[in-house]
This record gives sequence, C-alpha cells and structure tokens, in this order.
Amino acid sequence: MHHPDHAEERRRHGSKGGKRGGRGRPVAELASLRDENADIRRRLLEGELPPNVAAVAVQSINTDIRAVSATLKAREQEEIAARLEELETLLEQWKEERRYGA
Repeated sequence: MHHPDHAEERRRHGSKGGKRGGRGRPVAELASLRDENADIRRRLLEGELPPNVAAVAVQSINTDIRAVSATLKAREQEEIAARLEELETLLEQWKEERRYGA
C-alpha cells in the first residue's frame, strides 16, 4: 500500500502503483520491477534515499515479484490443464472411432 504523502514522489519517479500484482503481462512486469529496483539502488548509492526507505521499497518490490511469479505459474498450470483436457477428449474420440470402425 502506498502512503498518500508520497504520491508526488511516485509520480516523479515513475512508480507503477496499482498496475502490478499480476494484472498485466508478467514478463513485462518483471522487467519493470527490475528497473525500479535498479533505480532504488542507484538512488540509495547516490545518497538520495535513506537506507531504511530503500529497504522497505525493495521489500515491496520483492512482494510484487512473488505475486507476478505466482500469477505466471497459475497461468501456465491453467494452460497445461486445458491442453490435457483437449488431449483426453481427442483420445476418447479416437477410441470411439476405433471401437465402431469409423
């Protein structure tokens, strides 16, 4: 959850806010999160961000990465289940055709 007092900072620094959490394209979201992490690291090393703020921001990014990864894994499982169901249907049709000599 983003703190309202930091809305201006998020706008300036391009934070994606609510556009994460597996609602978009997972590979693109992961790339965006990597970029955001690199920006936080750069800002920390340049003294622009205090270590405690950077640490919390990185923890939040890690949570987003886990959510995107879980979404990707769920999508893959759904696709595999659909393909398996299609194969089972085709196998049953093939068995019926062999049984009745069609």
